[in-house]
Amino acid sequence: MNQTAAWSDANVARLRELAAEGLTLREIAVRFDRHYSTIQHHAQRHGIAVARTVQSVWTPALEARLRRLVAAGRSRREIAGLMGLPLAAVSRRVTHLGLSTRGFNRPPPAQAFGPEVKTSKAGERFAAAVLNPAHAPGGARLLPLSERAPGMCCWPYDGPEGGTVFCAADVTGEGDYCPDHAARMFAGGRRRNE
Repeated sequence: MNQTAAWSDANVARLRELAAEGLTLREIAVRFDRHYSTIQHHAQRHGIAVARTVQSVWTPALEARLRRLVAAGRSRREIAGLMGLPLAAVSRRVTHLGLSTRGFNRPPPAQAFGPEVKTSKAGERFAAAVLNPAHAPGGARLLPLSERAPGMCCWPYDGPEGGTVFCAADVTGEGDYCPDHAARMFAGGRRRNE
């Protein structure tokens, strides 16, 4: 940048022309190869009104696409990715238009936890045995969280359609697990509160 060159009357005239065309401080600074604060100083000194911000990129076509994506049930993060815009810009526009999305910063389900984690065969067998409802003990009711009440076992299982269900067998004594799951949970040692 050329910050040391003197400011001439020709520069002031050119500044007036560029400001009249609607260029912002930063755009004019690029044309002059100067810092935007220098342009701001000379504009104020000579009484030249310069636009400080760029006009909105939201065209009617972009807004229509945004409305369609919101109506399709997409989150703000998904919309930003599909439209190739920053999340903050999408979020501000959704709020400005009074639209309601299903989630503010919820990442898409396929990328929720980063890259796929590889497990050992033993880990896969353990997860299959622990989370498979076919291995639930006798007396298990397999209820969703909304139907589980105090005194019912809270051991989780893979539910239908990717949800979670709980054992919900009767708990005996203190704790949150039925006798079968308590034995599995605390097989390697004492309970945490002992």
